Amino acid sequence: MTFIFRALICGGGAPEIHMSRQISQYAQSLKGMEAYCFQAYADALEVIPTTLAENAGLNSISIVTELRNRHALGERNAGINVRTVRHIHDPKSHPTEHYLRRASSRISKKRK
Repeated sequence: MTFIFRALICGGGAPEIHMSRQISQYAQSLKGMEAYCFQAYADALEVIPTTLAENAGLNSISIVTELRNRHALGERNAGINVRTVRHIHDPKSHPTEHYLRRASSRISKKRK
């Protein structure tokens, strides 16, 4: 049996920044050690886009700050593009570009 799923998976730190924002907002509603733990986890998620920017030779502080701002404005798919001059990418603006994302996934499973 073969299953084919067509999906768009955003890359370039988009999922990590999005989850970091959500967890950070939730942490603000907590108190004590729980708030600290959730905030630490949210901060840890931001290491991924920061490392991606640093490894690409970009200014990681300004790139991650811009990425946070774009996500705050509702651009949930905005990620870091290390291949062009534009460092922040929104797949909706250039749907034909395929980088740091996977256009489809295939899962194969054989029956006995």
